[in-house]
Amino acid sequence: MMSEFSIGDLKSYIDAVEDLKDLNSIKEKDRERIFDSCYRQMDVGEYGMYSYATSTEDAALLLVEIDKNYEKLLVKLKRKSKMLIEALERLSAKEIYAFHVVVWKQENFMNMSTDQLKKYLESATQKLCRDLYIQKQKYLEQKEKERKAKLRADIEEYKGLLNKEKVLS
Repeated sequence: MMSEFSIGDLKSYIDAVEDLKDLNSIKEKDRERIFDSCYRQMDVGEYGMYSYATSTEDAALLLVEIDKNYEKLLVKLKRKSKMLIEALERLSAKEIYAFHVVVWKQENFMNMSTDQLKKYLESATQKLCRDLYIQKQKYLEQKEKERKAKLRADIEEYKGLLNKEKVLS
């Protein structure tokens, strides 16, 4: 199973936790950049000075697009973060400790040796990869069930429209 869920995959879940912390400030900076672009600005180019500004209509569309994109990203990051946290809860105390010391650079206040940290981190990594693989498979199965249910509902709706069309003709 672990060959199907690699260390790189585990890293993407770790990164999701970090990215989730920074997401709001990045979103706000993007929004501010759009607001600032509405003010007339001057720039110097090859052929002299020129001014430019984003129209308020374009800015409004960009803001809506940014909000929608960030919302999608937020959902994905929250899902991955939650999965990692749930997987971490299944580790032993020493494995969790080693993971925090090595991955999130927390202080090694227990003065665990490098060999011990490596041993517990290796064990934690194997368990996390296995657990996250299982969680990911369950998530994908659920999404597939939802997709099929929606498809069935769409087919039934289409059949209803066809029957209605036959009655009218």
